[in-house]
Amino acid sequence: MDLDSPTALNPFLTMKIVAFALIQGVIIFGVIAVVMGLQKESSDPFMTYIAAGFGALAIVMRFVVPSIVANSMVGRLAGETSDSGGSQQQDDVQRNQLAGIYQTAMIIGMAFLEGAAFFNLIAYIVEVSPISLVVTGGLLAVMAMGFPFRGRVETWIDDQLRMLI
Repeated sequence: MDLDSPTALNPFLTMKIVAFALIQGVIIFGVIAVVMGLQKESSDPFMTYIAAGFGALAIVMRFVVPSIVANSMVGRLAGETSDSGGSQQQDDVQRNQLAGIYQTAMIIGMAFLEGAAFFNLIAYIVEVSPISLVVTGGLLAVMAMGFPFRGRVETWIDDQLRMLI
């Protein structure tokens, strides 16, 4: 079964919509924060430093936690399919399940970054420190680097299928 067939759920389209929505939410709130910041004086950047620290932690978490979750889910899938035959239908089912696992890991990773970006934008609204905008831009860049392009997702699924065999 082709993952893009009209009769199947299209996991690539779903992943792209979710990733785009998460990124777009930060951008829209960022515009609102900048407009609100134009009306205020800057203050002591205490909250900005805390938010920047959360941003750094979110970047680390984005690379660690989704991998742990995906590996756990793939391991569970391997345990369920270890005694079944290797038919084409079974391979298609596993591809769809692996696409769901990739999507789950992607959402978890982007959620860490989105939360830290929102925290930095709130810090900008409160303290009007450009550091918060720079950190938010960096978080958005990491989110964009994790966008689910077809080749990246298919390569990950193929790698996982090889490990399941």
